[in-house]
Amino acid sequence: MDSCLFCQIKDKKVEASIVYEDKFVTAFLDLWPANPGHVLIVPNKHFSNYSDIESDYLIAMALASQKILKAIEKSDIDCHGANFFLSDGELAGQEVMHSHMHITPRFKEDGHRMGFVDTLNSKKADRMKLNEIAAIISSNIVSMAHE
Repeated sequence: MDSCLFCQIKDKKVEASIVYEDKFVTAFLDLWPANPGHVLIVPNKHFSNYSDIESDYLIAMALASQKILKAIEKSDIDCHGANFFLSDGELAGQEVMHSHMHITPRFKEDGHRMGFVDTLNSKKADRMKLNEIAAIISSNIVSMAHE
């Protein structure tokens, strides 16, 4: 996709600080990092949504994320933990509609908070309702396996 920023980066049409690339993925530093060493991993084929990513690309993203985190941990970059983050869809905060994973190195008092802030005050879910939702999801997984 010519208009996609991440496709342009992987095609070397737009400058980026690339940290890793292989047949399936390209990883580069985020231009607006949450912390130093904040990396984006993008599949080399354009997929707008996470659920559309083909297995080979998804596996490569996971393997690259582990390799990159090990490299960060081995470096002098301040990293005492990390967040792996992927927003899927505009309502979830995805800004570039090319599915991608963030790796954000974390360190004490870095000033960032990740997670579901609103859930700190939420009520415990009803087990019956949880079981209903689990049954719906499980049933769809089984039916998709037969497609």
